[in-house]
Amino acid sequence: QKGPLGTFVLDLRGNTGGLLSSAIEVANFFLPKGTTLLSTKGNSIVRQPVNGNTVETEERDEVYVAQRPPLISPNTKVVVLVNGETASAAEIVAGAIQDHDRGVVVGERTYGKGLVQMFTKLDDESQIKLTVAKYYTPSGRCIQNKVYRTDKEVNGRASEQVISQSEKKTFKTDRGRTVSDAGGIEPDLVVPGRKVGNLEQQLLGKNAFMLYAGQWEANHANDGLKLAKAKERVVTDAVYEDFMAWAKTNLARGDKGDKEPFSGAFDSMEKTLKESGYGGAVDQLTALRMRMTEIIDSEFKSDKDQLKKQLELAIRSRYVPRGEVLAAFLDEDQQLQQATRFSMEESRYAKSLFPEPGIPSPVLSSAAQEFQSYHTPSK
Repeated sequence: QKGPLGTFVLDLRGNTGGLLSSAIEVANFFLPKGTTLLSTKGNSIVRQPVNGNTVETEERDEVYVAQRPPLISPNTKVVVLVNGETASAAEIVAGAIQDHDRGVVVGERTYGKGLVQMFTKLDDESQIKLTVAKYYTPSGRCIQNKVYRTDKEVNGRASEQVISQSEKKTFKTDRGRTVSDAGGIEPDLVVPGRKVGNLEQQLLGKNAFMLYAGQWEANHANDGLKLAKAKERVVTDAVYEDFMAWAKTNLARGDKGDKEPFSGAFDSMEKTLKESGYGGAVDQLTALRMRMTEIIDSEFKSDKDQLKKQLELAIRSRYVPRGEVLAAFLDEDQQLQQATRFSMEESRYAKSLFPEPGIPSPVLSSAAQEFQSYHTPSK
């Protein structure tokens, strides 16, 4: 499309993070040179353990700033989509954009992983991962959602506790909006995502869709590419029925070859009952097995549309870039649709970012000057 870009949607849903350098690069797309993107506070490993000596660290605080002019025009509205699986480096990007009021964060609260971790080798060539620092967004908040306490150990290990609401602190964005630390990034506009069914979670956890897609590809060596690139859906009712039968007899098996998602647990319980002299309860356990099979069959029917979509994505992704496949389902993405409508409502979008119109935004002013200078061809 020719002309200025009206809205840029950055989808970080399900993005569990990656390299810190990549997060800095992406954040710099939207923010001007010299803008603080994040900081870290903690320790850095300065000497590896040798001959049984301990790891030596030193206190080290780092501030990371944008190194070049923004790639995206400051006149372009920015929407960042997040959910509970958005974590670590992806949260750094969302936090930088939110703290500098550069865009609106939409979706669900992010995961809340604000720890810097490093690997160090031990004498036996194994490695240990150490938490050496914490991430802080430009406003100064740490989005880590858990604390680990050695004074309350559980089975010899530090206890893991979610930071309570009363322990959270508030901070201000560049234009005075209130944001809080701990527990991830809270969206500016909360839009609940689709609830994933129990069966879908089971199948995703066992990599069911991708495994079946591999088998489907092998069975369609001659026409797979043609079918995947066609407008018609690959996953017909017949394909779905085949997937359902395959999942029940193959994929739903655990590592020990059980035939249903819960068969391993049932087998273990049956063995325990018999060994403990309570074999009379096995009949009730058998009835429970049958009931679970009925529930799974019911979910295969009730969740058919969404399971077919997951399978469609998996199969087509074997042949074409996943981004192209996802684009075909954008009309069905309710979070994206609401975010897009929100960005098109000028007054609502502006009010969410600038509740007090009189407060200037030095970042946007700097971005506008840099963008104009950087992207204007020299004569």
